[in-house]
Amino acid sequence: MSFSVPIGAAWFRQSLSETVVWCNGQPIDNDPVEDPAIRERRNLVSKAAELVRRAYSIDKNKFWKSYHYACARRLFENARPGEIAPSENQLRSSSLKPKSFSVGLSSDERLSIVQDIVTKRAESLRIDGKHPQTLLSGVPTGRLLCYVPDENLSDGAARFASKGFFDVENVPAWDTWICFLDRHLVSWVPPQLIELVTCGIDANPEGCVFWAPTEAPTLP
Repeated sequence: MSFSVPIGAAWFRQSLSETVVWCNGQPIDNDPVEDPAIRERRNLVSKAAELVRRAYSIDKNKFWKSYHYACARRLFENARPGEIAPSENQLRSSSLKPKSFSVGLSSDERLSIVQDIVTKRAESLRIDGKHPQTLLSGVPTGRLLCYVPDENLSDGAARFASKGFFDVENVPAWDTWICFLDRHLVSWVPPQLIELVTCGIDANPEGCVFWAPTEAPTLP
């Protein structure tokens, strides 16, 4: 992978610092409460996924292969996983809400959308007297995340697994956006959400979301 995050650049440190301050000022819940009905639907999704794995591993017996796929499809239909995202409004401040980041936009259009969020966030921090006076010299506790929209399949798997941190098109929560560079949207994930985001990454079959390839020092 040739892409790397320019963590030493002053403009990146500026945007990262603003992102960290902004996100740390928002309510964050890494374990949102789900009622028994939702937990049962999650259980159905797990069973369906296991059936899909079994079906995929069967090479010759077409009957059992088709049977497992059919059972999995019925479970998915009953579970309706696309509707399960208890954290979908978390780190999505209405004041920063961007235009659609959907597939089909040019890189210049995406750059403009991200830059608009960066500008609004910086202005809001200044108005509230919270704008960072000192820039971070490395990556704070948390992790940098990359998203490549042109490689997105929009299957909703990452949304379900991350409980809504990713949306149905695998776009991460916009409060966390730092920059758009070389077809990559770079975000900062608060430490308390790393486990959930990792679940979303692992569930993403096309690999359009991944932890940033950087050897940046981690600050306490």
